[in-house]
Amino acid sequence: MIRSKFPPNEDRDGVAVLPPVPFGIGLVLGALVQFLWEPLAFFPVTWIGHVAGWPLVVASIILVIWARQTMARSGVSLNVYKPTDSIVVSGPFGFTRNPMYLSMTLLYFGISLIINAVWPVLFLPAVLTVVHYGVIAREERYLERKFGQEYQRYRSGVRRWL
Repeated sequence: MIRSKFPPNEDRDGVAVLPPVPFGIGLVLGALVQFLWEPLAFFPVTWIGHVAGWPLVVASIILVIWARQTMARSGVSLNVYKPTDSIVVSGPFGFTRNPMYLSMTLLYFGISLIINAVWPVLFLPAVLTVVHYGVIAREERYLERKFGQEYQRYRSGVRRWL
């Protein structure tokens, strides 16, 4: 774990939106287009989507639980409105800098497969663009400013996604 020496006042990452919001909006809009306008299916029968989608949903749940437990054991607050006082580098954070966003992406794609809907997946690039520029890029600037070379070393050794 990397600890901060940055003062807590004015200590914010400045994210534009809470990360679940664009994922939720993209999934709902895609599903609405799918079911109210022009259906585009992945598979000719829905059971294939269940076989393909449920493992992704389960993997996303396992990943988010693992990440949250790792954060809690490290003493890092799960409250997104509190300043970050350290960087967790163990558990899933050892192979991805963003296990929560990876989990949301797996969940999004898994649900799209389960409901056998292509449209939500077509919205996914827009969702990931919002998450990248509105959340991840801002968080990374904040962490680099706050933790300096320690964060740069972590960033150079661990991929953003996978």
